Amino acid sequence: SRGVSNHFIIELNKHIGLQAESNHSNSKVVIGNWEDEILKFPKNYFDGILYDGYPLDVKSVHRDGIDFLSKMMDSGILKKGGIFTFYVDATNEVSSAFVDFLFEFGFSEIDFERVLIDPPKRERQHCYSDHFIAPSLRF
Repeated sequence: SRGVSNHFIIELNKHIGLQAESNHSNSKVVIGNWEDEILKFPKNYFDGILYDGYPLDVKSVHRDGIDFLSKMMDSGILKKGGIFTFYVDATNEVSSAFVDFLFEFGFSEIDFERVLIDPPKRERQHCYSDHFIAPSLRF
Protein backbone atom coordinates (compact mmCIF):
# COMPACT_ATOMS: atom_id res chain seq x y z
CA SER A 1 0.00 0.00 0.00
CA ARG A 2 3.06 2.28 -0.42
CA GLY A 3 2.88 3.74 3.09
CA VAL A 4 -0.75 4.77 2.89
CA SER A 5 -2.17 5.15 6.38
CA ASN A 6 -5.72 6.16 5.40
CA HIS A 7 -7.56 5.37 2.20
CA PHE A 8 -10.99 6.80 1.44
CA ILE A 9 -13.35 5.81 -1.34
CA ILE A 10 -16.30 8.07 -2.11
CA GLU A 11 -18.95 6.17 -4.05
CA LEU A 12 -22.33 7.45 -5.19
CA ASN A 13 -23.83 4.03 -5.94
CA LYS A 14 -24.74 2.35 -2.64
CA HIS A 15 -24.43 -1.18 -4.07
CA ILE A 16 -20.94 -0.47 -5.45
CA GLY A 17 -19.98 1.27 -2.20
CA LEU A 18 -20.96 -1.76 -0.11
CA GLN A 19 -19.07 -4.01 -2.51
CA ALA A 20 -15.99 -1.79 -2.20
CA GLU A 21 -16.33 -1.90 1.57
CA SER A 22 -16.24 -5.71 1.57
CA ASN A 23 -13.34 -5.85 -0.93
CA HIS A 24 -11.21 -3.15 0.71
CA SER A 25 -11.24 -3.78 4.44
CA ASN A 26 -8.42 -1.27 5.01
CA SER A 27 -10.36 1.52 3.27
CA LYS A 28 -13.01 3.87 4.57
CA VAL A 29 -15.93 3.89 2.15
CA VAL A 30 -18.14 6.97 2.11
CA ILE A 31 -21.40 6.46 0.26
CA GLY A 32 -22.55 9.73 -1.24
CA ASN A 33 -21.95 12.33 -3.93
CA TRP A 34 -18.36 13.59 -4.03
CA GLU A 35 -19.60 17.16 -4.44
CA ASP A 36 -21.11 16.97 -0.95
CA GLU A 37 -18.64 14.60 0.70
CA ILE A 38 -15.39 16.44 -0.06
CA LEU A 39 -16.73 19.46 1.80
CA LYS A 40 -16.86 17.36 5.00
CA PHE A 41 -13.08 16.86 5.12
CA PRO A 42 -10.87 19.44 6.82
CA LYS A 43 -8.56 21.63 4.77
CA ASN A 44 -5.10 20.22 4.06
CA TYR A 45 -6.28 16.68 4.84
CA PHE A 46 -5.06 14.60 1.90
CA ASP A 47 -1.51 13.89 0.69
CA GLY A 48 -2.89 12.40 -2.50
CA ILE A 49 -6.16 12.22 -4.38
CA LEU A 50 -7.18 10.03 -7.32
CA TYR A 51 -10.36 10.94 -9.13
CA ASP A 52 -11.83 8.28 -11.38
CA GLY A 53 -15.41 9.26 -11.83
CA TYR A 54 -18.09 8.48 -14.31
CA PRO A 55 -19.97 11.34 -15.96
CA LEU A 56 -23.61 11.47 -14.89
CA ASP A 57 -24.79 13.50 -17.88
CA VAL A 58 -23.74 14.21 -21.46
CA LYS A 59 -22.33 17.69 -20.73
CA SER A 60 -19.87 16.12 -18.25
CA VAL A 61 -18.35 13.63 -20.70
CA HIS A 62 -14.59 14.29 -21.02
CA ARG A 63 -14.93 17.05 -18.44
CA ASP A 64 -15.94 15.43 -15.14
CA GLY A 65 -12.32 15.31 -13.87
CA ILE A 66 -11.99 19.05 -14.47
CA ASP A 67 -15.16 19.75 -12.49
CA PHE A 68 -13.80 17.67 -9.59
CA LEU A 69 -10.40 19.38 -9.82
CA SER A 70 -11.98 22.81 -9.57
CA LYS A 71 -14.16 21.94 -6.57
CA MET A 72 -11.34 20.02 -4.87
CA MET A 73 -8.98 22.99 -5.13
CA ASP A 74 -11.70 25.35 -3.87
CA SER A 75 -12.26 23.07 -0.87
CA GLY A 76 -8.56 23.10 0.08
CA ILE A 77 -8.49 19.41 1.07
CA LEU A 78 -5.23 18.67 -0.80
CA LYS A 79 -2.12 19.44 1.25
CA LYS A 80 0.64 21.64 -0.13
CA GLY A 81 3.03 19.21 -1.82
CA GLY A 82 0.18 16.72 -2.34
CA ILE A 83 -0.39 14.80 -5.55
CA PHE A 84 -3.58 14.79 -7.59
CA THR A 85 -4.28 12.45 -10.48
CA PHE A 86 -7.37 11.67 -12.46
CA TYR A 87 -8.49 9.67 -15.45
CA VAL A 88 -7.90 11.50 -18.70
CA ASP A 89 -9.51 10.06 -21.79
CA ALA A 90 -6.28 10.32 -23.77
CA THR A 91 -3.88 7.79 -25.19
CA ASN A 92 -1.28 10.17 -26.61
CA GLU A 93 0.07 13.53 -25.61
CA VAL A 94 -2.24 16.11 -24.10
CA SER A 95 -2.34 19.61 -25.53
CA SER A 96 -0.16 22.39 -24.20
CA ALA A 97 -3.37 24.39 -23.63
CA PHE A 98 -4.56 21.65 -21.24
CA VAL A 99 -1.23 21.73 -19.38
CA ASP A 100 -1.41 25.54 -19.12
CA PHE A 101 -4.97 25.20 -17.81
CA LEU A 102 -3.76 22.80 -15.08
CA PHE A 103 -0.95 25.17 -14.02
CA GLU A 104 -3.58 27.89 -13.47
CA PHE A 105 -4.86 25.85 -10.49
CA GLY A 106 -1.56 26.37 -8.68
CA PHE A 107 0.22 23.08 -9.33
CA SER A 108 4.00 23.39 -9.22
CA GLU A 109 4.75 20.23 -11.19
CA ILE A 110 2.79 18.42 -13.89
CA ASP A 111 3.84 15.09 -15.35
CA PHE A 112 2.09 12.56 -17.53
CA GLU A 113 2.74 8.85 -17.41
CA ARG A 114 1.80 6.23 -20.00
CA VAL A 115 0.00 3.44 -18.13
CA LEU A 116 -0.40 0.04 -19.77
CA ILE A 117 -3.74 -1.70 -19.22
CA ASP A 118 -4.97 -5.24 -19.74
CA PRO A 119 -8.66 -5.15 -18.84
CA PRO A 120 -10.76 -8.28 -18.31
CA LYS A 121 -12.29 -9.59 -21.53
CA ARG A 122 -15.80 -8.38 -20.57
CA GLU A 123 -14.49 -4.78 -20.32
CA ARG A 124 -12.48 -4.66 -23.54
CA GLN A 125 -15.33 -3.23 -25.61
CA HIS A 126 -14.90 0.00 -23.59
CA CYS A 127 -11.16 0.24 -24.21
CA TYR A 128 -9.78 1.92 -27.28
CA SER A 129 -6.12 1.24 -26.57
CA ASP A 130 -3.74 -0.83 -24.47
CA HIS A 131 -2.78 2.24 -22.45
CA PHE A 132 -3.90 5.65 -21.24
CA ILE A 133 -2.16 8.82 -20.09
CA ALA A 134 -2.23 9.47 -16.33
CA PRO A 135 -1.50 12.97 -15.04
CA SER A 136 0.45 13.50 -11.83
CA LEU A 137 -0.05 17.02 -10.49
CA ARG A 138 1.94 18.25 -7.47
CA PHE A 139 0.35 21.11 -5.56
